[in-house]
Amino acid sequence: MTRFERELKTACANGRQPKCPHCAAPLEVEQVRYKTIRYEWSELAGRYEHYETDESWDKPRCADCQTQSWDFLEGMTHDDGPYKQLGLVY
Repeated sequence: MTRFERELKTACANGRQPKCPHCAAPLEVEQVRYKTIRYEWSELAGRYEHYETDESWDKPRCADCQTQSWDFLEGMTHDDGPYKQLGLVY
């Protein structure tokens, strides 16, 4: 179990906001997401067609110290556990 996982479990048990394992500030998680939009000329339509490509994103980070770590959202796909209890889910 990582230090961050222990902190999440402790926060759940105590009903409090987890702390960042890097700076000890109350954890606020940010994640920058990108979507590429392209306009390609269509000879058939005689105009530009709008296309959106798949999104990509940066590693999530602590809003306070800006440390990036996949750990902040790593377990968010789990159906139970501290990530779900704390609302770190899509």
